Amino acid sequence: MVDLKASRMYLYRNDDGTLRLERSFYVSIGKNGVAKRIEGDQRTPVGVYFVTGRIDGDALPDFFDPGALAVNYPNEWDLRA
Repeated sequence: MVDLKASRMYLYRNDDGTLRLERSFYVSIGKNGVAKRIEGDQRTPVGVYFVTGRIDGDALPDFFDPGALAVNYPNEWDLRA
């Protein structure tokens, strides 16, 4: 779960139906804010997304430093909207 205003991502573990906070991380949002509309608009999508991979920082501009997480944007909801 990401709290955009706090720039924090919270990683939870499902422990027999009970969510338990494992860790939190600093995250950044898109240069142009949130409410992504199209690829390349430099906005962060808002919704339910799943992490599909990790992009190493060496393959990205210095701004990303350690790396970035890829998500399944656009998902089915986005495509229908």
